[in-house]
Amino acid sequence: KSEAEVPSMKQWALPSKELHGLWENLIYEQTLKVELLQYASAMLLLSRRGIDNKIINWNKVLLFHGPPGTGKTSICKALAQKLTIRLSDAYPHGGTLIEVN
Repeated sequence: KSEAEVPSMKQWALPSKELHGLWENLIYEQTLKVELLQYASAMLLLSRRGIDNKIINWNKVLLFHGPPGTGKTSICKALAQKLTIRLSDAYPHGGTLIEVN
């Protein structure tokens, strides 16, 4: 595709059938997915409870870096899907994933 044909963004309502099973199909070091999910879940819980980040300091950003084709976009999509499902009691209306190119 030419640069003019590439969409500038894509949006999914979560949970999404298109992303079903993505988390389970990603292969990384054994503990990476577990630790990432635990960190992101804890970050959302602290934020939802209104914990003052001066009392408990945490970074509200997950930054993935690496060369093209290493799975950064895939793990972001999978993590968003997994968190939406896991935290559906707290966020019953689901979520939105926006991929910006």
